[in-house]
Amino acid sequence: MKILLLNSPWINNKEEYCVKSGTRWAAIRKKCHSMPYYPYPYFLASATAVLKQAGFKAHVKDAIAEEINKEECLKYIEFLKPRVLLIEAFTPSINYDLEFMKEAKKRTGCYTVFSGIHAGALPGEVLSHDFMDFVIAGNEMDYTLRELVAFLNEGRSDFENIQGLAFKRNGSVKINQRRPPIENLDELPFPERDELPMHKYNDPFSEHAVTAKITVSRGCPFRCSFCIEPFVFNGSYKHRSLDLVIEEIKLVQDRYGVKEIFFDDSIFMTSWAVAVSQAIIKSGIRIGWSCWVDWNISYENLALMRKSGCIGVKFGVESSDAAILGAIHKPVKIDRIKLLIENCKKLGLLRHASFMFGLPGETEETLKETIDFAFSLDLTSSQLAIATPLPGTPFYKMAKENGWLTSEDWNDYEPHYHAIVEYPDCSNRTILKAMELARAKKVKQLLKNPLVACGYLFKLCRSQGIKKFIMDIFLKGAFVLKGLFTK
Repeated sequence: MKILLLNSPWINNKEEYCVKSGTRWAAIRKKCHSMPYYPYPYFLASATAVLKQAGFKAHVKDAIAEEINKEECLKYIEFLKPRVLLIEAFTPSINYDLEFMKEAKKRTGCYTVFSGIHAGALPGEVLSHDFMDFVIAGNEMDYTLRELVAFLNEGRSDFENIQGLAFKRNGSVKINQRRPPIENLDELPFPERDELPMHKYNDPFSEHAVTAKITVSRGCPFRCSFCIEPFVFNGSYKHRSLDLVIEEIKLVQDRYGVKEIFFDDSIFMTSWAVAVSQAIIKSGIRIGWSCWVDWNISYENLALMRKSGCIGVKFGVESSDAAILGAIHKPVKIDRIKLLIENCKKLGLLRHASFMFGLPGETEETLKETIDFAFSLDLTSSQLAIATPLPGTPFYKMAKENGWLTSEDWNDYEPHYHAIVEYPDCSNRTILKAMELARAKKVKQLLKNPLVACGYLFKLCRSQGIKKFIMDIFLKGAFVLKGLFTK
């Protein structure tokens, strides 16, 4: 029995494309605004490896990174003839994902499975469609999918015995008991990479063009109300053993020629960042790396990270307003952010911060203050998003209960170009304008660091080739000029 795990096609035209699997926030990306970015679909790749380890004929396909359209992808599915098709679905892409799955079911008769935050939060809504068979609800898919495939392979239909699964029985939706998070990540094989276009995966923050994303922990100890992590992992936080971390780094170095690692974990707590740094130094590996870091990390620990090859760190700020940070349960102190940036500068580390516009308690004044604060910091890059209440998060529940939502169309639940919340003192138009202004200011931020800007251009040229690179520079020219003259 063949199983296909798919990052299915979404929007891709002359002006824009989209990212889904491999990112926490499925989003639209304007081609004139940003470097091409294709995140490695970690959860799909991990579940594929688990199925292969169990002896199943599993395959993974990243249609977005391979830039293949809907019809091309459907023809591939017809050729492969999988008995089980799984798609990782997200809120803004859910309508596209459903449409694609309906056609795949029609052409192949396969069992249809959705995973992902949206399906996990609203399994009844997904399973209301006749062509949908199963949903992996609200947690890691690895073992739930493995168990489901084993049941189907054996002809069993007692699906109520599979934790973490939702299914239909006699027309009614059944949602089983939640599966506990995987406690021992060392049980899992390394995620599948050989079937995926490894040369396409990158992180714009990285210094080198050949970059690999590795995830060595799951979960997050914090419970920010807008984030999907608490919903998926129920507040748990665990990581692999250091020996396996080093083994996976060596694997991607030797097999794929990787020059740099981005640890795409939710966060490297200080003790874990120190342990990984010490393990890299002890192993003798020479490789650049970066990660999301705890805001409270000390200068001494940052220096150790730098010694081990760390090229920079990312950290979440979201807002400069203390009341807003308190409302979303984000334990950030602005003075600690400033100290972190100053320490990174002293050590020559890249500094990347994330900001979010439209959080509960937002006003026109707090938006202005956050933008002013963000671009007063000596950052080398930043990440900007519109606060979007995704189903399954406390933010979504708050937005529903308080009447903050301006749209019930899932297509609008996208964090770059749509604002679907507004408050008594802050309209969604005001939030959109703030995002547009911040996006323009981001250009000036990049150009303040010529070495970083040149590195960006070098990576772009290397990844695209000289002809496409020149065309892309012309495409981005108007946006860059607008940013230069933005006050």
